[in-house]
Amino acid sequence: MVFIRLVAALLGFVFGFFLGASLLQVTQVTPFSNQVLVVLLLAAACAILGWLGAPYVTVMPAAFVVARIRATSVGDLAGGALGGGIGLILALFLRSRSRSFPVR
Repeated sequence: MVFIRLVAALLGFVFGFFLGASLLQVTQVTPFSNQVLVVLLLAAACAILGWLGAPYVTVMPAAFVVARIRATSVGDLAGGALGGGIGLILALFLRSRSRSFPVR
C-alpha cells in the first residue's frame, strides 16, 4: 500500500510541476524566486493530493470488485468466462472475414 501511495505522490509531483510550469506561461509572476516558489508549491500540493487519494483510486475499488467476485456463484463465473472466450473467438473470425469487405 505504501508503494502505491509513493508512486501516486511521485506522479502527482510530476503533474504539479508541469502544471505550474505551464501556468507560469499564461500568468505574470515577475521575480524568478516567486516563479520557482509557485512551481514547487503546486508540485508539493499535487504530491500530497496523490498521496491522500491513492487508496480511493486503487485499493477501495479493488476491494469492491473482490467482494463482488466472492459473492458470485461458481456457475456464474464459469459461464461468464466461457461466454467471454467464445465472444473473443467469434470476434477473431469475424475480423478475418471483414478484411475482404470494401471500405469507402
